Amino acid sequence: MYSLNFPKHICILYKAVLTKNQEKSFWFCSRVFLRKTNIMSAAKKIVSILHFNDVYNVEEQQQEPVAGATRFCTALKSFNHLDPLVLFSGDILAPSIMSTFTKGEQMIPVLESFGVHCACYGNHDFDFGVDNLMDFARRTSFPWLISNVLDNGTSAPLADGKVTCVMSRNGIKFGIIGLVEEEWLATLATIDPEDVTYIDFVTEGRKLAKQLKDKVGVDYVIALTHMRTPNDCRLAENVDEIDLILGGHDHVYEIKKVNGKFIIKSGTDFREFSKVTLDFNMKPVHIDIEKIEVTSKFAEDEELKEQLSVYNDIVAGKMDEVLGHFSLDLDARFSSIRTQETNIGNFICDVMLSSTHGDLALLNSGTLRADRIIPKGDFTLRDLVNLLPMMDPMIVLNAPEKHEQGVRVVDLSRQYGRSTSMICSVLKRKESIKSVTPAKGLTIISKLRTTLHENMEKLLMVWVTEKQLQGDTLTQTIICEKARAIYGDLLKQTPQTSIDEASESFKASRGWFENFKKRSGIHSVVRHGEAASSDMKAAEDYIKTFSDLIKAQGYISQQVNCDETGLFWKKMPNRTYITAEEKMMPGHKPMKDRLTLALCANASGDCKIKPLLVYHSENPRAFKSHKILKEKLQVMWRSNPKAWVTRKFFVEWVNLVFGPTVKKYLQENNLPVQALLILDNAPAHPPNLEDDILEELKFIKVLYLPSNTTPILQPMDQQAWLGVTTKTLTSAWKKLWPEAVAERIYEELEPGVSVEEEIVSLGKSMGLEVEERDVNELIEEYTQELTTEEIQELQSQQHTEVMQEIGFEESEGGGESIYLALENGVSQYPKLEGRFPQVSGVSFAFDPKKPPGKRIDPHYIKIGDEYLDMNQKYRLSTKMYMFQGRDGYDMFKDCEVLLSEEESPELRTAVQNHFEAIKVVTGAVHHKSRHRQSLICLSRRHSVVKMFEESSQPSTRAPLKRGFSLDAVAKRNLFKLQQDKTSIDKVEHEQCKLEPKSEGRIMILTDQVKEQLEKKRQEFIGLTVDPVIEEDEDEN
Repeated sequence: MYSLNFPKHICILYKAVLTKNQEKSFWFCSRVFLRKTNIMSAAKKIVSILHFNDVYNVEEQQQEPVAGATRFCTALKSFNHLDPLVLFSGDILAPSIMSTFTKGEQMIPVLESFGVHCACYGNHDFDFGVDNLMDFARRTSFPWLISNVLDNGTSAPLADGKVTCVMSRNGIKFGIIGLVEEEWLATLATIDPEDVTYIDFVTEGRKLAKQLKDKVGVDYVIALTHMRTPNDCRLAENVDEIDLILGGHDHVYEIKKVNGKFIIKSGTDFREFSKVTLDFNMKPVHIDIEKIEVTSKFAEDEELKEQLSVYNDIVAGKMDEVLGHFSLDLDARFSSIRTQETNIGNFICDVMLSSTHGDLALLNSGTLRADRIIPKGDFTLRDLVNLLPMMDPMIVLNAPEKHEQGVRVVDLSRQYGRSTSMICSVLKRKESIKSVTPAKGLTIISKLRTTLHENMEKLLMVWVTEKQLQGDTLTQTIICEKARAIYGDLLKQTPQTSIDEASESFKASRGWFENFKKRSGIHSVVRHGEAASSDMKAAEDYIKTFSDLIKAQGYISQQVNCDETGLFWKKMPNRTYITAEEKMMPGHKPMKDRLTLALCANASGDCKIKPLLVYHSENPRAFKSHKILKEKLQVMWRSNPKAWVTRKFFVEWVNLVFGPTVKKYLQENNLPVQALLILDNAPAHPPNLEDDILEELKFIKVLYLPSNTTPILQPMDQQAWLGVTTKTLTSAWKKLWPEAVAERIYEELEPGVSVEEEIVSLGKSMGLEVEERDVNELIEEYTQELTTEEIQELQSQQHTEVMQEIGFEESEGGGESIYLALENGVSQYPKLEGRFPQVSGVSFAFDPKKPPGKRIDPHYIKIGDEYLDMNQKYRLSTKMYMFQGRDGYDMFKDCEVLLSEEESPELRTAVQNHFEAIKVVTGAVHHKSRHRQSLICLSRRHSVVKMFEESSQPSTRAPLKRGFSLDAVAKRNLFKLQQDKTSIDKVEHEQCKLEPKSEGRIMILTDQVKEQLEKKRQEFIGLTVDPVIEEDEDEN
């Protein structure tokens, strides 16, 4: 038996002599501690690894496993006799109580005491900025990896990280790489995505692992990752050269095996770590994994405890101060707050609302960091800082509109005791409200139709409309047959809630059909497509008017036209590999990657304007990877979440592209500087566009086509743009301006060449693998009968288009932005993503079975007591992090700021002020001033006053008698003020109990929930629900 003894804490760290470029990136390191190394272990080629990730709070907890950095250190050192590799997968600088004061500095002696050999960066390591992280990393004695993110300023890994690390144990050479996901890079408040280049972790992981094995000669490649489990699985599935994945970012202890390799997540917050034993004597390598919990059986490491005491003294004085006393346990577990409404989320959002007087509050659940159940009883400053460790400045967005007569909505709200959203809704609907005549003699009793019937008829109407647009003939028999088919499909999709509904047979009888026609407004079921539905007479009249205008104003064929078209630009045949692969990919589906193009050309066909292109991403990954400058593209690039052309974008395009291009064209061709821009009545085309045109471009006259004539007259609606020749563009004007078009100028394909062959030839010239059957497959898709699932998808798409029609850009920061924000919040469910919302003042339901972006029915979103109005602006209380577009909340970036971060309280301060206000209300403390933070929001105060007034007894609110004096009026007003204050005080005292509960603000949209919500909505808007008419019922 032979052994070697080394002095305590001897550390040898050196770089390999490689090329100059490799010198910065490749590390060899060996760390030796006071121990005895068994030579027999080396001969057996057995290597131990200790792995941990995501650690924040150095203090221990009250319940087992008690954790704590000092006990964790003892637990790690208990395995020193194995000479293990100690590896860390990121997230240590923040968030925590101590880090709020030290910016993570206390973690340097912690990691050094642990004997870490290599680590990768995590997202929270960037919380205090790149400079702080670089300084932190320099003060540690081991390499930090981030292999797939480059700093554009240095072309080196971000934050001076390293690409790989190489080290040996017991004759085995290990290569380690550090990989992160793109998703959390977008959440970093301290880094501009424009300043870094992200490389896909699969691409870079495969390249580096192969390089380590082929060129460096390592035996075993380990990937330290900081990303969600699905991305770890994708890495394991696609990179055979990586042998083991040790991950972080998910605060769970988890072991998976994918593609023959293990993925290990080792818990969080010093509660546990993994002991991994690799036996290289077996083929393949045998892996044994053991979870080590840090319980009180491990003593505290006294040396580390002494080092940390310096930092503890800084914050210890005030951290145990009691803020309040909760009567219920608070559920702050990530598994709860990142998937559902919670009582602690409601409490924090209620505080946000009351401290900023908004209509609603929206908070990303990643703000709440305790990740545990906070027991009822005393709630201390320590608990608060654990829950809200970051400085989170709040802001308020979106001012309410003013009444057209000059009275502010907020003043009307105070006068009538109603929320600002309700006042705005009433003002918007004032004409329809005034025109309502009370119905008389209504004695008909209706039988409620089931939700199944209503959904069937909605889908049937979508199908009928689609068939009409295709020009198909529809009869009663055809419609009834389709109705039965849709009903049957919906019945199969619906979990049965009652035997009666499950067994109900839908006959699609004559009586039902006649009533369906009345409900839907279909009076003629034989229709002949879009052109037939357009106003032919109006189109014919307009052609004559247009001709007269041309002659009177002297326009020539060099004038211009414009139209938009939506494209699904990544549509692929079903047999291709990308179609099969995308089904396994989370989030955005490449098959339906939408963009919108605004195309423009003149009647003579020789002036094609640079198109306006609107995409859902401002900086797609391809732009970052290839360093593409948008200014040099052959399109004007703009973006918004729905890829819609908005009025703002369109005006920019007219002034920056269209006007200058046309002016230059006319001057170069010695033509009169005048132009006619012909538009249809799309929502993106401002009705007063000429007022927005720059002074130097006032030579442009704008002309709008009559409603419902676009398919007949609009040149760009005749699909001529892609045929880029002059002849093709000119031919598009044949119907609107036949005099400008020659007798026969249509281009023809070469003799004997079919359209399919021409498309295949074009595809192959672009380097694509395209066959004639691919083309036929895409064409045949449009000739097949729509299935119920396809109709449902079409209904969802039409709903999106309707939302565009009601004015997307007009409601920026209003109802539309709130809807998009809520959709973004639930888009990653059931993954434990920090973007999941916690809310106040708003309630909604979502269907997790639907694709992201289509999970919430906006009809059931309520703001306070009112249903969401897409055109209404609301006072939204949120935090600066979300306003900056982090966690996918980019719909807020252009919103108007009512209360800036400098003016509004920091979230944690607002919570402290809330507890202080409770002490004032309950008499626990006495302030010289009466000023304090309200415990309920402004709209709630108004509702409380109104409810109190309506519930008061007539005797206490009797009208003043004739002949009253001014003194009597003053007494009456004083009495009312006292009543109002009493009612508000009563509700505020209820808030002092600190019993936050889940109240149904966020619900899963099951069929039963949907039926309940629909019933409430019908009751609210006062609609009469149509009866179900049986076949033998008398229509009268």
